[in-house]
Amino acid sequence: MKRKILSVVAVAVLTTVVLASCKKETKASEEISTEQVVTTTEEENVVIDQSNAKTSLNWPGTYKGTIPSADGEGIDETINLNEDGTFKLVQHFIGKKDGHYEEEGTFEWDASGNSVILTSKSGEKIQAKIQEGSLLLLDQEGNIIKGKLADNYRLTKQ
Repeated sequence: MKRKILSVVAVAVLTTVVLASCKKETKASEEISTEQVVTTTEEENVVIDQSNAKTSLNWPGTYKGTIPSADGEGIDETINLNEDGTFKLVQHFIGKKDGHYEEEGTFEWDASGNSVILTSKSGEKIQAKIQEGSLLLLDQEGNIIKGKLADNYRLTKQ
């Protein structure tokens, strides 16, 4: 009888020890996984925050190109972006008499630091995405223009 009681107690003690040690390993594994996920997330945020057109590209300067025109041969367009947040826009409507237009104003960067919103003194707004060696004109909502003429909305840095 004493042997049966000792056997039952021994099995109970061994079962408790085995179960307790399994739970500790599981918690340790979960803690390591959580730390790895947090570290990866923090590293990704750092890369996103540091790499944008405003901080990484040599964006100040003059951009030129010929963009489509609804009622003509096209518009020779020049935009000069200055480091102080000002710009000058010069447009020449090809084939039009008195087709010369100039405007100045200021610009602001969007939250991503990759696009600018130019606001002329008359209140007109132009949105553009700064890219390596070029300025991509966007539609009024800030979207990339699509279609057959999409490439014609890129001004090249001079």
